[in-house]
Amino acid sequence: MITKDDLARFILQVSEGSYAPEDWARVAVSHYPDEKMEDARRKLVRYALGLSSTGRRKTSEPQGALGCDRRHADKMNFIATKRSWAFGVTALALTTLGWLWFVVCFTARVGAWWNSLYFFAAIYLVATVVALLGIRSVLSIFGLVSALLSLGFVLLFIFG
Repeated sequence: MITKDDLARFILQVSEGSYAPEDWARVAVSHYPDEKMEDARRKLVRYALGLSSTGRRKTSEPQGALGCDRRHADKMNFIATKRSWAFGVTALALTTLGWLWFVVCFTARVGAWWNSLYFFAAIYLVATVVALLGIRSVLSIFGLVSALLSLGFVLLFIFG
């Protein structure tokens, strides 16, 4: 089953002219029970074929896939980025938990936090990877920056 994310990616591929013919048959020819997805699919087919909403060929726009409406693809891309914030929240949570654990280990015993530096580096590295997975959202960018700064701080202790 085609998801909204799949449809949004396909609309971007069509607007860039980089889609495969088998993807066209799988995504653009299929009909969807979701009304918004079906409307987006219909508009995509019309624009890709260079047709107006009445079915007549537009003379002002180039024919074929390059005549696809970029605004519509951007709107569908926004739908695809709705889940990217979850990666950002996860990266921020990992970084925050890493710092809390770092503070607990540092204040509990003087030598305890040195024993766990590689553990903290691993936590911040995982937070960095998670943030990169959702890089399309602002929260993921904040998560990436905080995870990289934290990783750099811990690496200073390890190698400094």
